[in-house]
Amino acid sequence: MSENVDKHIEKLVDKAMKDATLETPSFNFTAHVMSQVEAIAKPSTTVYKPLISNKFWVLLFGCALVLVAFSVFGTQPESKNWFDTIDYSIFSNNRVTNAVSGFRFSQTSFYAILMCAVMLFIQVPLLKHYFNKRMEF
Repeated sequence: MSENVDKHIEKLVDKAMKDATLETPSFNFTAHVMSQVEAIAKPSTTVYKPLISNKFWVLLFGCALVLVAFSVFGTQPESKNWFDTIDYSIFSNNRVTNAVSGFRFSQTSFYAILMCAVMLFIQVPLLKHYFNKRMEF
């Protein structure tokens, strides 16, 4: 049955092809298409616009300048030994510090961690340069 259907479709296609004429484009088809392609507006280039505007930088610099000026000229120190009133023993005498103080790295672990850190600091700039170079047009 499949062969019968295929032969029927083939006869139908042959009949349609006999009735169809070969179409040819007009004489100036290429020139007409190219004129339409040229008429399409070219995309505008992207203009650089900084994320932080110059007005904001000026405002930030002004605020920092006012803060520095106020801290230098605006306040008078009340006492010279205010560091002495703070109890710093909380940083050295607690359970976490005592638990970690007995922990020691072996020489091999130290060198392995050091090499991983060095390789990380070498690979990051190299990969950054590679991807930046790949993105250039």
